[in-house]
Amino acid sequence: DDADWSTLGVKEGQKLMMMGTADEIVKAPEKGPVFMEDLPEEEQVVAVGHSAGLFNLGNTCYMNSTVYNACI
Repeated sequence: DDADWSTLGVKEGQKLMMMGTADEIVKAPEKGPVFMEDLPEEEQVVAVGHSAGLFNLGNTCYMNSTVYNACI
């Protein structure tokens, strides 16, 4: 709107393709996306239905110990 076209080097008879819209510029949302990993643990439990981690079902002690030892 306020650009000085003489500084752009546009030649006489040159065709230009204008892109864009004359509509109002869309504004960014007030609140950005929130990822589940960023929620507090209490809200993650509500969203997922359970908390994170392994549950000891009574027969998984050996598996838990091997996973733990493999991580060390």
